[in-house]
Amino acid sequence: MSRRVRPRQNPPAPVQAQFHSARAQELYSQNFSHRTPIVEREVTLGELTETIIPRIFESRQWQALTTGHPTPSVELVREFYSNIHDISVGDSFEVSLRNVVFRVTPGMIATLLNAPRELYPEFPYSRTSPPSPQVIATCLCGRPSSWEGTTPISTARFTPDHLILSRIVLTNLDPTGHNSDVGLDRARLLYALINGVSIDLGSLLCRVIVEAYRSSKTRTGLPLPCLITRIALSQSVAFHPQEPRIALKAPIGRRTVQLSRAHTTPQPIRVEHPPAPSSQPSSSRPSSSQPSTSAPSSSQPSSSAPGSSEPGLQQVLEYLARLDARFDRLEVKVDNLQQLVTQRFNDIERQLNEDDEDVDGDD
Repeated sequence: MSRRVRPRQNPPAPVQAQFHSARAQELYSQNFSHRTPIVEREVTLGELTETIIPRIFESRQWQALTTGHPTPSVELVREFYSNIHDISVGDSFEVSLRNVVFRVTPGMIATLLNAPRELYPEFPYSRTSPPSPQVIATCLCGRPSSWEGTTPISTARFTPDHLILSRIVLTNLDPTGHNSDVGLDRARLLYALINGVSIDLGSLLCRVIVEAYRSSKTRTGLPLPCLITRIALSQSVAFHPQEPRIALKAPIGRRTVQLSRAHTTPQPIRVEHPPAPSSQPSSSRPSSSQPSTSAPSSSQPSSSAPGSSEPGLQQVLEYLARLDARFDRLEVKVDNLQQLVTQRFNDIERQLNEDDEDVDGDD
């Protein structure tokens, strides 16, 4: 007997939600109300001084990407994306958010984050040829590596510093729902950050938001909710007192360094072998004063045999990568559950308000 599958119901918009058009309300109901915000994380640069991370963000004056993130509202972020319209060629766009209309531009975001503009940025390599996938992989992995770029590259192959950088990029700059691997576009971004390639931060963040808006995949997360909250606050958009907020996760710092080093550069396994029993009587052993010219016996195993621990280490790395991917999936499920509870709470609250209105009308 075939199992009955309940059709997914589009949740109604909250009472306080405002939409600039019927199309925006439809986008909310059918798309954005089902998508999970990918919340940025604080980055404790003071705990990462032994890595390349502080240099990358401080030299570009991008420190605002690493600290001061406000706790975002799930509903406000979804309403923001639903109400995007009038997108220009330069990825600026207009938003009508809770009766406040404003235009988001690269310059506006750069000013908000105190970041300088780049008038002629090299990234995303629109005027020059991008580095080849093999060059990128060799940079990220810290050793000659082959990669064709047609499939994502596992972050377990990265050096510890580059693994930490990928964690930051995949949450605070060009977010995705998982961090166990990266595709070619995000790998090019990592390469550009590491090698000092000029990037216009405002344009990049506008482009990330517009790409998320244009995606019809409800499993794709909504990036940059903390940045969107900063934008809303700068435009005096109203927040409701009982509006549920998303708690920020633990900062990226010293603990991340320890985990990344354990994840990418495990210590080799040392195998101790007991000495082989001698077949010669004690009286026939050569004197300690006379150097022995006999070659070591081939029957005695060597603890330094090349490749003796490589298969085991490879299995550990593959297991860690699978475990990392599983944690990513569990995290998404927890976020979805939290949003479901929030939605149920809103439904109950709305029903209670309607019941109160009915009682008042009867009176």
